[in-house]
Amino acid sequence: MRIRYLAGIMLSIGFAFACKKEIVRDANVYRAEQDWNRAISMKLVESRLDYATKLAKNGNLPRCESEAKMGLLAKVRIPYHYKMSLYLAGMGVDPGEPPIVEDAGHWCRQQIIPIPDLGVPSDLGVSHDH
Repeated sequence: MRIRYLAGIMLSIGFAFACKKEIVRDANVYRAEQDWNRAISMKLVESRLDYATKLAKNGNLPRCESEAKMGLLAKVRIPYHYKMSLYLAGMGVDPGEPPIVEDAGHWCRQQIIPIPDLGVPSDLGVSHDH
């Protein structure tokens, strides 16, 4: 009885260290999972930034900054991590360094006072002759 018990333990230890554990996933399934995760995450980011915009327009800049900080971080990092996950799986190119995150305070102030479009043509066909 004792010999069988010891043999069972030794056999278990042998299998634990001798067998390599490897998981192989289908590339199309992996890409589909990554695409789905990115799409859902970006929808949540959009929702958070919409909420932060409402806070800014209602004059609550401190709360806007708090909400926008995470939203702006996720807005640039989710696409970066998506590309990195594909790269690490051997399915893409190295995305390089993580992108710079926009300042939340500046972003919130822009929601209150939008920057005007300066791309207006100089000649609008209006005569200045009186």
